Amino acid sequence: MKKMSNIDLILIFLIGLSYTALITFFSPFANNEYLDGIFLFLIFIASGYSLLAVIYPDKYINELLKKPVLLLMLSAFLTMSVSVILKYSPLLMQTNLLIVVLSSLSMILSLIAYHRRKEILKPLKVQPVSPVADKSPQEKVMSYRQSLDKTTETIDQGRLKSVPKDPVKEKVEKKSVSPKKLSFTTNTPLDILVIIILSVLSLVTVSIPLLNNSIVKTILAGLFIFIIPGYLLMTLLFPGKESLEVIERWGLSVIISLALTSVIGIILFYTPLGINLSSILMIIGIISIILSAVAYIRVIKVPPSQRFSFKS
Repeated sequence: MKKMSNIDLILIFLIGLSYTALITFFSPFANNEYLDGIFLFLIFIASGYSLLAVIYPDKYINELLKKPVLLLMLSAFLTMSVSVILKYSPLLMQTNLLIVVLSSLSMILSLIAYHRRKEILKPLKVQPVSPVADKSPQEKVMSYRQSLDKTTETIDQGRLKSVPKDPVKEKVEKKSVSPKKLSFTTNTPLDILVIIILSVLSLVTVSIPLLNNSIVKTILAGLFIFIIPGYLLMTLLFPGKESLEVIERWGLSVIISLALTSVIGIILFYTPLGINLSSILMIIGIISIILSAVAYIRVIKVPPSQRFSFKS
C-alpha cells in the first residue's frame, strides 16, 4: 500500500493557525476587511474539507474533491451552525470571531482526520507461522490408514442413505408445495409508508389543540426539521442502495432538511401565518406527503434487493 500524504490536512491546520496568529499578535490585521474576506472563504472550504476527511479517512485529496456538493454542504452546515451559536451567545456575531471559531474547528477536525488516516494505514502485524515438524514414516502410514477408514465409512453411510424414493410421494409433495408469493414488505417501501403516516399525524397534531401543545408535536417537529424532507429527497434522487454511501445519504438528508426548513421559515416570515413551530410543521408535512408520493413511484420501479432502506 502506498503511503498517503497528509499535505492537505497540514495546509488546513496552517491556514487556521496563521489567521489566529495574525489577529492575535498583529493588531493592524484585526479589522482588515480584505483579509477577513480571503480567510473566510478559505476557512469556509477548509472546514467542510476537514470534516469530509474525517468521514472518509481512506480517501486522499483527489478523491475527496470529487465530492464537491457534499463538501460545500458540510461547509455551509458548519458555518451556519457556528453563526447561530455565536448569534445567541454573549459573544455576539462578528466576522473575526466566526473565522477564529471555524479555524479552530478546522484545525481540530484536521487532527482527527490525520489520526484516522494513520490508524487505517497502519501496517498489519503478521505473526510468523511455526513450521510443522515432519512426520515419521510410521506416523504417515497410520494417518493414511485413518483417512482411508473414514472415507470407507462415509461411502457406506452414503449407500445406506441413498434409498430410492417413491415417485408417487414425490409428485404429491411437489403438488403440496405452493409457490412463494411476494410479501407486502418486500414489494412496498415501508420507510416511505411510515413517513406518510407521520406526515398525516403531523397535520392532525397541528389541527387538534390538545395535541398541538403536547410532546408529540415536539418529537414530530424534530423529525421533520432535521431528517424527513432530506431523506425523502435523497430517496427520490437515489433510490438504489449502491447510489450513495450510508454516511453520505444520512449526512445530506440532515443538511437538506435544515436548508429546506430555513427556506420555509424565510417564506413564512412574509406570510400571514408567521414563523412558528405549528406553521413550519404543517408546511413541511404537506411537502413530505408530496415527496413521499413521488418517491414511492420512483422506488417501486427498483427491485427490492437493490433498494435503500433503514436496514441498509
